[in-house]
Amino acid sequence: MHKYSTSIIKYLLIASSLILLSACTVNKDFREGLHYKRITPELAKQESHEKIEVIEMFFYGCPHCYELEPKIDRWVEQNAELISFQRMPAIIGPSWITQAKAYYIAQELGLLDKLHSVLFEAIHKQGKQYYNDYTLMEFFINRGVERSDFIQANNSTTVAEKLNNARVMTVKYGLRGVPAVIINGKYKAAPFYTRNQEEMFEVLDSLIEQETRIKQNQ
Repeated sequence: MHKYSTSIIKYLLIASSLILLSACTVNKDFREGLHYKRITPELAKQESHEKIEVIEMFFYGCPHCYELEPKIDRWVEQNAELISFQRMPAIIGPSWITQAKAYYIAQELGLLDKLHSVLFEAIHKQGKQYYNDYTLMEFFINRGVERSDFIQANNSTTVAEKLNNARVMTVKYGLRGVPAVIINGKYKAAPFYTRNQEEMFEVLDSLIEQETRIKQNQ
């Protein structure tokens, strides 16, 4: 009886291990339509280059985007030889326009690297809100930007064109939420397709590997 019980226990342990191993394997088998989405029709890259294009779609007021920022910075650094990375503010609704404009104004003023994380911090750590041009102007002036320089950038054709492109691409990418990451205009990955942000990066790694193989075979 003792030997029989021991055999049963061993069998159950082995079976449990196989089930866990199988589950892990399934989780790594990322499937189109479940763990990421194909963009239909496939879209052209935003810029002309040989690398795999990666675009992070975000909204400054989104806490999940704020959480993602340091993680995606590390991921981009690790994949710098393979990818061309850029950010694009999503415009899913009218209330998103002002903060999208903030991104392009900072870019126009040559202050994007300095102010990108500062704006995230102001919203998510200091409780600031930026939903009109006046509050946006205050943000820039308080960071040393001249009022006239802000007004010029805010009214510039370049910022208006980039803002319109962001609005159009948000629709073409079929975005309903952020953060989301676009690969080569072909695929859309997001934490809400996976269990968490960490698994999303595994999906991105898989897609980058896939696109690299396609490029090598061309």
